[in-house]
Amino acid sequence: MRATSLGLLLALALAACQSPPAAGQHTSANSLDWAGVYRGVVPCADCPGIETTLKLAPDQTYELSLQYLGKSTAPLSSAGSFEWREDGRAIMLKTSDGTPRFYRVEENRLRALDTRGEPITSPLADKYVLQKLAADSVSDAKLENTYWKLTAFGTAAVVVADNQREPHLILHPDDKRVSGSGGCNRLAGTYTVEGNRLTFSRMAGTMMACPSGMEQERSFHDALGRAATWRIDGERLELSDATGKVIAQFESRYMK
Repeated sequence: MRATSLGLLLALALAACQSPPAAGQHTSANSLDWAGVYRGVVPCADCPGIETTLKLAPDQTYELSLQYLGKSTAPLSSAGSFEWREDGRAIMLKTSDGTPRFYRVEENRLRALDTRGEPITSPLADKYVLQKLAADSVSDAKLENTYWKLTAFGTAAVVVADNQREPHLILHPDDKRVSGSGGCNRLAGTYTVEGNRLTFSRMAGTMMACPSGMEQERSFHDALGRAATWRIDGERLELSDATGKVIAQFESRYMK
């Protein structure tokens, strides 16, 4: 009888620990200003680290960007919705591949949890933290009058050849003119923007031949010719074709 009573008490205690918070109880969900942008570099098995940027919106949607440092690949981007766990102290990101990501929500930071939603217990546990960025440090570049450095075609990173300029473009709103470089040759043309729609026309360039980078330059011109829509996230610009496929990615380097 005593053993049965002890087992019942342990079961009740465990259930109490796992049960949802009582009505009116303060949790991360209802007590913290959790909406915003979080950033940090978390451990990576085969690279110096993964620069992680996670934006949480008040409507419980998210945008996630993962940049594997030291690798010549474009950032991996995803978006979707998230839900609060029953205790109101952690969230679960719903991903397209069905593998959830868990974060414990703390004061001005997120702490990554393991694939089961449990705390990470490795010696590097304190490295799995994203800090919330101050509102005035989260700047959104503007489509026009911004120097846009080309960083990727789809998921393939752009490589800048030795002694060549970095591929880039600038949209000048006064006369709807495009200027920039394909890496080897200067480029110029015109553009039309209406809402999130963006098209380029009369694109041309100088005719100098370079030892390397010519195929990449042709791909740049081709991407501009197929561009249909644009999207900016912070300091990143994405151009997509008519099907919605991202065909080119850029990063702002300075404001004109």
